[in-house]
Amino acid sequence: MNDVERAIGCCYEAADKDWKLIAERRIAELALRKTPFTSEDIIRYLEYRGLETPDMRALGGIFRKYANSKEIKHVGWKEATRKERHLAPIRVWRG
Repeated sequence: MNDVERAIGCCYEAADKDWKLIAERRIAELALRKTPFTSEDIIRYLEYRGLETPDMRALGGIFRKYANSKEIKHVGWKEATRKERHLAPIRVWRG
């Protein structure tokens, strides 16, 4: 396990339980629809519901879980739209 994987794992373990549950449910819903989505779609969904967690890297652990189980796959890249991401490239996923 490399340092990045270790950090993501720690953030995932420390994440709010309700936040993780709702994030996982939303990814599962979007995967079933077979339409492309990004982490920003999940973040907006959680923020709209007033759900927060100490470190957003926890979302990486959830995406990794779904990707490893083959429920979602990486299908491309796009520029982030959230201001704090400064147009960084983010993965596009599909179920």
